[in-house]
Amino acid sequence: MPGLKSPKLEYKEGDTTFNPNTQLGKIIAPVVENLARLKSEEQTFTYHTFKTVYESLKDAELSGVELTEEDRRFLVKTRVGELLRRVILHGIVAQRVDREIKTETNEEREIKAAILTPLYGARWSKWVTNPEVLPQILKEHKDEGVFVHIEEAVRPLTGRLEAPRETAAARAAMEEEIAIKVVLKDGEVFDTALQKDCNFANLALGNALKIAENFVDSNDVEKLKREYDEGEGVFYSEPVHAFSVDVDLLALMSGAEKAFTAKGREKVLLPREASIMVVEDNIIHRNFFMPLDCVENLKRYAPHQSDATTSLGEGHGYYKSAERALEVIDKHVAQGGKPPDILVTDIELAGNMTGLELVRRIKEKYPKVEIMVIYSSNIRLYKDRIDELENPKEGEPVIQKSYDKRGFDPFKFLDFITEKLKEGMQAKD
Repeated sequence: MPGLKSPKLEYKEGDTTFNPNTQLGKIIAPVVENLARLKSEEQTFTYHTFKTVYESLKDAELSGVELTEEDRRFLVKTRVGELLRRVILHGIVAQRVDREIKTETNEEREIKAAILTPLYGARWSKWVTNPEVLPQILKEHKDEGVFVHIEEAVRPLTGRLEAPRETAAARAAMEEEIAIKVVLKDGEVFDTALQKDCNFANLALGNALKIAENFVDSNDVEKLKREYDEGEGVFYSEPVHAFSVDVDLLALMSGAEKAFTAKGREKVLLPREASIMVVEDNIIHRNFFMPLDCVENLKRYAPHQSDATTSLGEGHGYYKSAERALEVIDKHVAQGGKPPDILVTDIELAGNMTGLELVRRIKEKYPKVEIMVIYSSNIRLYKDRIDELENPKEGEPVIQKSYDKRGFDPFKFLDFITEKLKEGMQAKD
């Protein structure tokens, strides 16, 4: 195969062949060769694959790489591509942000570093959140680059990381806890830096997001998305989600910090008590809803008792998948309870069901759910389907509103649900 050390080796999986002659291919060909030699069951996020990828790509120059359609197919339709995807995409964005954001003062440099940290950390996140792999990474690399930050974030878990986990649920809970610790540390670092120069922080973060958004705004991604929706071939990641590099920055610009403003500290009341269920598999994006904790009579929908499938966030009303959200509602209703009053769901979720399918099913099974809202960082790609739900030609709307995560303001959302609840109360009078 041209460009590889061994011309006899050709990496192909299904209908996708790795091309070593693209800009990206020339850089990653050696590590693709090494990973391709592993058995398929070994092509997972182990310490061995981490070490292989880290040693090959930690210092690779990626900022000038322009992805081709072949590159994008390789990254989402092969096992080796799935191992490399975040390392490559977040590496490209981090290096471009590093190049484009100019600084003059120590405060500006601190803010820039706080923006870059989540991007560089996200390169290795699939290994870092694996509780079997993280202790080995920290043992060998805790004094290197972003791992200094990660080691500080997970320090409260010392001792528990090494403890044996006998079930998949226990492992998943620890993965989630690791991710939460890192996200909270990212937010803490950025919040501290933000106070030193808010104007520069907003400008720098806006520029970083523009750079990151380019990965989704691509005809190649839309083409892959259509193939994915139509079941054409095997995909290891949903294409839009796979190239949404900006998700690791969105939380920094989210309304979460507003929870600590004067307005966020005020106690607010809805027209009546209501419950809210949030279906969101991205732990970072759950921060969007933190300011709603200031609403005394808005309760998180978490009615069930913990069981083997309960995830860490469910006690706070967050659910990773549409399937799990439906399971919880069905179980509670079967026991004489009620469905949530308000449901907010992302579109791309863990599991096999999208948020678009979820709201349709809930509308059919539980038409008394008063407010259903779609929010997504990829609203544009689903515009027609969202319009059908929000403004149907016949019958009642399935959803009452849709939001782009980039412009999501929790306080405007609060105003919206307040008005909708008032309308519902007036209609009953």
